[in-house]
Order: sequence, then structure tokens, then C-alpha cells
Amino acid sequence: MSLFEQFGGKDKTKQLVDNWWEKKKPIAKSLSTTPERYDDPEEVEKIKASTFDHIRYVFGGSKKYDGRSLAEIHRHLNIKDQQFDELNMHFVKSLQEMKPKLPVFRAMAAEMQNLRPQIVFMAEEAKVGIHDPNECSADIKKVRERLGQNETPGGNVFDSTEEQRKFRVFIDQFFTRLD
Repeated sequence: MSLFEQFGGKDKTKQLVDNWWEKKKPIAKSLSTTPERYDDPEEVEKIKASTFDHIRYVFGGSKKYDGRSLAEIHRHLNIKDQQFDELNMHFVKSLQEMKPKLPVFRAMAAEMQNLRPQIVFMAEEAKVGIHDPNECSADIKKVRERLGQNETPGGNVFDSTEEQRKFRVFIDQFFTRLD
């Protein structure tokens, strides 16, 4: 059974996206070069539908994702680690409010953390574009090697099992604090 199904499928994931959207909207709006689109109900529904499609794909609810890659969507926003952490924390809080079983919670939180290299870009990366492997830094090349050229979501971007363990400890502590 996929993580998507273990979480509760389509309806529960749509609810998660709605809850997460309300928490992350002010940050997303502040990062956008077109913040007015976040006040347009039709645009918001398009963004939420795209977010749902991507989440469904990442969590195994669909074998195919036809939308733009996360890298393409986020490249121009110049999102920093701190902003990603804040957006991800809103995801974790929204997820916790849905009260999934602890193993499902941990797996979903870890999968979202694994998406960091597709969303956080250094200024150099934003300038040259993610698809130009000849003009990027060694750090960017390392991320690409870990993700694979096709930017498959859900791959393990942790350098070691120790990094993965530390993240799981963080998630456990966060989950405990919210109880």
C-alpha cells in the first residue's frame, strides 16, 4: 500500500493541502514576484491542485506527474534553507493536525524533507538554471548526482544514515511537543 493510501487517499490529502496552504500562504506570497495571484481564488485553486498532484505523486498515489518540476516552479523564488524550514514546519504541523499513524507521519515528513534540493537554490543556481550541468558549482552537481538527472522526487538526499537518524529524532521531538 502506498504512503498516499496509508495516509487516507484523495480526500484526506486534499484536506492536508488546504490546511497547509492556509499556513504557508503568507510566506509564499512574500516570496513571489507576482503576489497578487495569491489573492485570486482561481489562481489559488490552480496552485492547490498542482500541489495536490505533486504530493499524490511523491507519496505514491500516482505513477505519473505531468506538472512542472519543483525545481522549475521554485527556482526564481530564491528560497533559502530557513524559508524552506519554515514552509516544511507548516507542512509538518498540518500533517500532525490530520493525526496520521506515527510511521506514516514520519515517512511523509521525511519525504518532504527530501525535496529540499529541488526547492532551495543558491543564487548561482538561480542564475544558470538547474538544467545546465556544465555551469554549476560542485555542491549543485552533488545534489544532482544524489537526485539523479531526472529529479525524481522522494530519493534519499541524506549523505548518511546518521543524517537520516538525526532528522527522525527531530521529527519525533517535534511530534512529541505538539501532543
